[in-house]
Amino acid sequence: DSGCQLRSLRMLVDEKEQGSRVRFSGPYPRRCGQRSFVRTVMNAEAMAGGVFQRMWRESGGAFDGTIRAGVLPADVQRLAVHESRPLAEIIRSINKYSNNIMTRQLLLTLGAETFGEPGTAAKGRNAVSEWLESTGVNAPELVLDNGAGLSRDARISAENLAALLEYAYERPYAPEFLSSLPLVGLDGTLKRRFRNAGLADGSARMKTGRIDHVAAVAGYLRSRSGRQFVVVSLNSNRGAHQGSGTRVEEALLRWAYSL
Repeated sequence: DSGCQLRSLRMLVDEKEQGSRVRFSGPYPRRCGQRSFVRTVMNAEAMAGGVFQRMWRESGGAFDGTIRAGVLPADVQRLAVHESRPLAEIIRSINKYSNNIMTRQLLLTLGAETFGEPGTAAKGRNAVSEWLESTGVNAPELVLDNGAGLSRDARISAENLAALLEYAYERPYAPEFLSSLPLVGLDGTLKRRFRNAGLADGSARMKTGRIDHVAAVAGYLRSRSGRQFVVVSLNSNRGAHQGSGTRVEEALLRWAYSL
């Protein structure tokens, strides 16, 4: 909320043979009270190896080897296949809680499904570009990088993002997509956001995004009179992530809600 700013809090992970050491630095205002954070403290190789070893041993297996990253040989024998959850459930987790790792994996999967394995970011970007062309939404300025918003190179215009949201709203899968977006005042990343915008709980379904000096929000809003709007705000300005961007977003949402 506006009374608790924790953006100067930093986490440093020292990886050593005997384990990882996590250190935090920066101010933590007393008024913030007790908070919970989800952070990654292990690299991907150690995380995958640790989870595999624990589950393998819990299943009665023995493991005394090591874990190493590498390219899968072409002549290996496949022992088992694990099917993921349905796409609608995965996207719900991605959007409700802004899971950037899952978003990256989705981009890789799109590439593999469209152009064959292995999945790569380049294949994923091409798959998105081909699909976007089929929608009729022309966005020549679009730049996809890692599949998530954590990139200084990623970009799209507010106009074309709004056009894409309008397209999604009219598709048969619209209910699944809309239900994946956080509800203002109720859940996900919007549970405590925009309290100063005067919105009724559940009146907006939106996805937020924030990195240093960038603040963004996009989605759907039902006004006080019952009108449905697509709302997009992409604010790139020095200090936008430290409060000024939120004030711009709140002013826009307050105005749209009053219509």
